[in-house]
Amino acid sequence: MRRPAQIAAFSALALYALGLFGFDADARDRRDGRERLRERITEKRGADAPTSSSLKGGDAMTLAGRSVVVWGLTEDASPDSLPLVVFSHGDGGCATQSSFLTQSLAEAGYLVIAPNHADARCGKRNGKRGRTNDAGQSADPAFRDPESWTDEAHANRRDDVQAILDAAISDPRFSINPDQIGLVGHSLGGYTSLGLAGGWETWRTPSIRAVVALSPVCNPFTSTTGLGGVGVPVQFQGGTRDAGVTPSVRRANGCYDQTPGPASYVEFKGAGHFAWTDGQSDHHDDIARYTVAWLDHHVRGRPADALPPRAANVSDQRAK
Repeated sequence: MRRPAQIAAFSALALYALGLFGFDADARDRRDGRERLRERITEKRGADAPTSSSLKGGDAMTLAGRSVVVWGLTEDASPDSLPLVVFSHGDGGCATQSSFLTQSLAEAGYLVIAPNHADARCGKRNGKRGRTNDAGQSADPAFRDPESWTDEAHANRRDDVQAILDAAISDPRFSINPDQIGLVGHSLGGYTSLGLAGGWETWRTPSIRAVVALSPVCNPFTSTTGLGGVGVPVQFQGGTRDAGVTPSVRRANGCYDQTPGPASYVEFKGAGHFAWTDGQSDHHDDIARYTVAWLDHHVRGRPADALPPRAANVSDQRAK
């Protein structure tokens, strides 16, 4: 008999898989996002801020044979190499599902590359479902059975990120600092990021310096090998209304407890599973603020605090 927590997790993630939140990734939305980002940078411009002509805001392209969307600065606008963040979307989401965050990271000076994984749909009900077998059925284990997951689960996502990292570092269109690379992932993208950080030993990617896991599917690790092998700083973010995922992060001996330090946990009041997407906007500013602070400290080596003072809408904040 399934435990209530497993049923809740399956129900929440099933909503994702159905693609009920139709994030539009067409060219018009990318242009609109680019203009919004330029306006926000203009408002905040300082002596070293990028000019609007040098900004790339949500540009679709192909990298390492994969469909990606890129936010950041063009090479000619930055004489210095840029820190890189790879954003991994949730199951059934897509590269542009959290453009509020990828744009905020670009504002902060990061080059952001977000792949469309094989399961990317963003509201399209007939999209692919990740790996399939010869019968066209899913070859990945069910979310409701975290104990059955191995390092083969959603390994195509691992391959996407590793191929993109290798290609981006050597691509003449970019100027990337190979010593300043971070991963940010939502839901199944959080699972992807944790796996690459050492959650699965066979996925470990030495170039990664830090991870931000947003309402991550992490119970496949705590239910099997544990997260003791994670070798980089991780920030977990959860929400009080994220009943399907957050409990597995915050509980005793859960994902946060099992992860070696430096690590932090931030829980937002009233945030559900989609608070980290463009579909819900109540917590966007604070999500971006906590994410940028963590990456600035652990990826870029900046002296500012990795964890900002506790915000008013944060119900739980921990660090180790």
